[in-house]
Amino acid sequence: MLIRYQVTGVQGDWVAGNNSAWTDEEAFEIPSSWLTDGGTYWWRVQAMDVCIQPDTLCDNVDGSGVTHPYPVSPAERTFTILAKNWGDDERYAMWSEDIGNAMSLNVNEANGNMHLEVPIDEVRTPLGKLRIGLSYNSQAAEQGIDRGLGIGWRIWAGPTSTGRQLPIEIEECPESRFLDTFGQE
Repeated sequence: MLIRYQVTGVQGDWVAGNNSAWTDEEAFEIPSSWLTDGGTYWWRVQAMDVCIQPDTLCDNVDGSGVTHPYPVSPAERTFTILAKNWGDDERYAMWSEDIGNAMSLNVNEANGNMHLEVPIDEVRTPLGKLRIGLSYNSQAAEQGIDRGLGIGWRIWAGPTSTGRQLPIEIEECPESRFLDTFGQE
């Protein structure tokens, strides 16, 4: 017997989805190209007998010429894709701790990402206060995020009224240097 895995983004519409190849494997890793962030998907497994080894499936046409569908698993299962969240977000289960000096440490409980926010300054503008700071994400190195601050560190700014941060892009320059308070590199 061989099986194939089916995944669809439209409940009950298996033609709109994707199928794995027929296999004897009991596990299947869904290709990321089949999925999008925020999408809900349904999956099921089809099975068919092998009539000629190693992989020629039996005909699913009965004696009177009626074609029958392949047998399928009795229940459709569902899952939703949520990409990794690199920061603090109320949509995710976050462990949080105030660690002093207005710094907060958060851990995304779903993916283990540690997020540290370090406020640097607050500037008054005609539109309100603008906060400036650094943030660190423990899994950011996986994405190659390094703008001269060290792997995982980003500089940000955002209005205090929304609590949201706007990323600031820093051009990498080989001559960039950071000096400490004593003028040492």
